[in-house]
Amino acid sequence: SVDRDGAPFCVTEEDVEEVIREAVSAPLEGYGDVHVPETLMPPDELAALVEARAPEYVHTEHRADEDVVMHRLSNGVAVNLKSLSTEPQRGCLRITVPGGRAAEDPERPGAVRVGCRTMQEGGAFGDHGREAVELFCIQKVLLVDVQHTLDTVTLDFTFPTTGSGGVTGLEAAFQVLHGVLTDFRWEEDAFRRAQQQQHEQYDSTVKNLETACVEAINSALCNGDPRYCAAVDHDQVEALTLDDVRSAMQRCLAPGRDLEVSVCADAPLPVMEDLALRYLGTVPTAPGGEAASAWAPAEAHPVRPELV
Repeated sequence: SVDRDGAPFCVTEEDVEEVIREAVSAPLEGYGDVHVPETLMPPDELAALVEARAPEYVHTEHRADEDVVMHRLSNGVAVNLKSLSTEPQRGCLRITVPGGRAAEDPERPGAVRVGCRTMQEGGAFGDHGREAVELFCIQKVLLVDVQHTLDTVTLDFTFPTTGSGGVTGLEAAFQVLHGVLTDFRWEEDAFRRAQQQQHEQYDSTVKNLETACVEAINSALCNGDPRYCAAVDHDQVEALTLDDVRSAMQRCLAPGRDLEVSVCADAPLPVMEDLALRYLGTVPTAPGGEAASAWAPAEAHPVRPELV
């Protein structure tokens, strides 16, 4: 057999036994206890931020036909709120930012894709490690999903609106979102796991007849621009660095760049407005509020006869 680079690849029985012997003979180190925080942002810290940055709603519109209240915060974040009791004690929050794969640097294809996965694999921010944040989310039954499309990046939060320890699931979602937007820690091990996931996705794409045909058609229509393909190849993934994916995602997730947050939950509207004002309104504004990325659209490519 051969590896992904086409080089001969051979593993003998002795090689497997040697690896197993090394693994079982390695010293074991116990994991230290992880403290599960009751809150990711103490009330006094949040109050100090509110006092220092003085957030406010600068524009409000009420869509009576859909019973949705749309706000614009002073830092540029758009907030859409809807109180809904159809699903008791449940809520969801989505943050949507324009850009997605189309906003990737043509010289660094895959940065947004690997960046989204790195955020999903990581989760540490501020003084809280990944394990502490993960246990906090488990305790609050808070689920977080980071996804990308051709033109957007989305973070989805689902949660119960109730909770224990003084912090409800609704407020926990706002705390996690505030931490992600202000002090997310980009970790090398999470980045490596994200790279490996992209390698696996590329292999599954090119080894499936249907998806491989779709990729070939997209590549032909977009003049080989990898931003418009579902997966980037192994060389392009390996060429990325942690700094590449960090800068790509930070350009997308900066307030003042058409960042929009939508919340629908079984909670009173004034409660959601207060949480949005305090947790989202205190997120620093992007310098200059410029567009997420000066990306270049794909070149128009004439249809070649052999593709018809």
